[in-house]
Amino acid sequence: MSRQNIIDVWASAATVRRRQIESGVDISFHHIFLPIFDEIFAHQKYDAILDVGAGTGHLAKHLGIHAKNFVAIEPSPAMFT
Repeated sequence: MSRQNIIDVWASAATVRRRQIESGVDISFHHIFLPIFDEIFAHQKYDAILDVGAGTGHLAKHLGIHAKNFVAIEPSPAMFT
């Protein structure tokens, strides 16, 4: 598979992933994944959090309230548009 094919597949996945999360269809994200992270981060405020490979940014947006500074890095433009 060429580099461009990989980029194209990932871009397609980003659209589907965003739709799944925002529509609530992805129940594992909302009912398992987010609650686990909320439990981990709920007990204190952090000076900074770095999310590498932030994907669609939904988790980063959700966890951003737990830190004074929050940086999310995602190399795929399709994931965060």
